[in-house]
Amino acid sequence: MVASMNPQLYDVAKTLIELGADVNSVTVGFYPGTPLHFAAKRGLEQMVKLLLLNGATALVMNANGQTALDLARVKGYSNVVHAIENHICLFSGWLQELYGPGLLLSRNVWLVILPCGSRRFTKPNSLELAIYYGAQDARPYTSIPLCKTNMDEPTFNQLVPVVIINSPNKPFANLQKTFVT
Repeated sequence: MVASMNPQLYDVAKTLIELGADVNSVTVGFYPGTPLHFAAKRGLEQMVKLLLLNGATALVMNANGQTALDLARVKGYSNVVHAIENHICLFSGWLQELYGPGLLLSRNVWLVILPCGSRRFTKPNSLELAIYYGAQDARPYTSIPLCKTNMDEPTFNQLVPVVIINSPNKPFANLQKTFVT
């Protein structure tokens, strides 16, 4: 656990893992979490990659309900955010978002679809759509849980295929995101 918190102990962590250390061991108390939580919280990209390559589970939540990805996002460690996302994402890429009155404005956004942790072990993980202004951003400008959305089926026979995602944002309003491939 201590080795995951210090970049100078990378070789020690690697040796411990090779000797059978549990990369998913959980500490309790004042600083709860796994080695991946500690490495992500400190922005240790190489340590995060080492842990992920050796079986660390990225979706484990600490006692505060945060995954290692959540901690890296809060701290602004974009390199760690992208290392974790690249390991677990189902899709990532540039899309064009249509927005504004009548959807007349557009901007390129970096979109990532990834599983998100669940506090209930009997409930399967759901998917999250994280939308960033740029590929190097640490925090998405919006995240949409896909389990609570309605998605219009893409019309691939059109010149420009469009996907529309409707998500209940407030009791009497809908959040609509329209993406063009």
